[in-house]
Amino acid sequence: MFIKITHSFSLPLKRLSFDIYRYSLSGRDSIKIPPVVNNHANKYITKEFSLLSTEAKKTLLKYEKEYTLDYAQSQISTDPVFGTRGGALFSLSDLLGDDKFFMLLFNTAETQSDFLENFNVDIFRIISKNRANLGYGIFNYRGRRYDLRESDEYYYEKSFGSYFLLLALRGSRYWNEGTTTRRYIAGGSWDLRGYPRFGLRGQKFWMTSVELRFPLIDRIALQLPFFGISFSGLRGALFFDAGSLWDKTYKETLGSVGFGFRFNLFNLMVFRYDIGKKIEGNFTRFQEGLFYQFFFGWDF
Repeated sequence: MFIKITHSFSLPLKRLSFDIYRYSLSGRDSIKIPPVVNNHANKYITKEFSLLSTEAKKTLLKYEKEYTLDYAQSQISTDPVFGTRGGALFSLSDLLGDDKFFMLLFNTAETQSDFLENFNVDIFRIISKNRANLGYGIFNYRGRRYDLRESDEYYYEKSFGSYFLLLALRGSRYWNEGTTTRRYIAGGSWDLRGYPRFGLRGQKFWMTSVELRFPLIDRIALQLPFFGISFSGLRGALFFDAGSLWDKTYKETLGSVGFGFRFNLFNLMVFRYDIGKKIEGNFTRFQEGLFYQFFFGWDF
């Protein structure tokens, strides 16, 4: 009785073969190990595996990033009063999708001579290939901003700055001139923290803010008898604010410093609670005691 057994190995096609074994079965005799009739394949197998066991080396291929366009969206509008304006939004990423760029570009010029002066740019990059995600970006916004109370009144605004995933930084300057200039307002959780919301006013306004943001609790889960609820977690922030508002004569520089908590509710709303000290007397002293400020809304 002859039985054909085929062996398969990862070898070149010309080296594939099979061995034939001869079995002798008689009555209750036990099966003996058969002799190899054709050992043609074994000589290649022995040679190949001997090379692997003595000279095999591990080779690492370096991944080279190649960015491709994920999506692009643009719009353009025109009217007889404000002229033609438009912009575009782009997104780029590498093959693995863990390195992304987001770019916003638009122009608010109303005349050809103001075209270069009214470019608005926002570029943001996020890298998620490591354990700690890294993100950073820059922005520059400028153009008309209308007074919501008076539809015919507007002022020219310039706002620029940068931001990071852990360290957020921004700087803004607002300037008004004329006999009927609109006064800017500030104060509260979104600009100069510690001061009454909209309690500071002036025709000219500058400010800067720095925040160091870090995680405290990654996820909060509540298991109920019939269902469960989970929240994205609790974040912390150390902050520093500085700025001033004035009309004709510069008065003093205001500021605040402290720490706060951020709670994201279903990615719909962020609750913010800040504790700190105001910097008073033209940056010469801290206030007595602490201020406590609660608000809701996204971080800058």
